[in-house]
Amino acid sequence: MSDIFIKRELNKSLFNKGIISVSKISNINQLFDYVDEEPNGDMDTLLVSCGQYGHYNELQYIYDEKLKRFINNNVISEQQAIHALASACFNIDNPRSRKDFYAHLAEKLDITIE
Repeated sequence: MSDIFIKRELNKSLFNKGIISVSKISNINQLFDYVDEEPNGDMDTLLVSCGQYGHYNELQYIYDEKLKRFINNNVISEQQAIHALASACFNIDNPRSRKDFYAHLAEKLDITIE
């Protein structure tokens, strides 16, 4: 087993037990190692990365484009959105399909994501 796998599984366990908490997207990013070996690759639109690579932050994009309107309309709180993003990062196997990621968020937050 690789060190990255062991670290990921340990963090997943600690998060799911409530020992690791996150309050910002950057907290999530710091828990995931990520190097984009094929920037703007064919699979980029189908997959979700939980780490940050350079200036692009996938989780911030999802927060801004998919979740923020629910926060602004008081359907969910900012903390619920952040927690759901972290839950999806930890509980969906990598590589994380965008379809599965959005389904996880929708289920956790009881919302419809288009």
